[in-house]
Amino acid sequence: MKRSTVLPTYMPAADALTSAVGDEMVILDLRSEKYFGLNRSGAIVWAGLEDGSPLPDIAARLAERFDVAAERAERDVADLVDELLRAGLVQATE
Repeated sequence: MKRSTVLPTYMPAADALTSAVGDEMVILDLRSEKYFGLNRSGAIVWAGLEDGSPLPDIAARLAERFDVAAERAERDVADLVDELLRAGLVQATE
């Protein structure tokens, strides 16, 4: 029997308000009242999370946009999502 692989997706938390500042993104966590900043690549990741894209798709966008190896983009996306999860700014969807 073949197993299907379901990749987790993530979405911004309801308490995370964002504002674009040029090519970058500022996030306000309403619970802690702390600000977080994302650079251009982080803003692309955030946009992908907002539209419900799976992490491999977001990584592919980064790899294409910044001409980096796919493996590097995948690691960078996973690392950022882990940080955002720890900060409570994103959550896994079901």
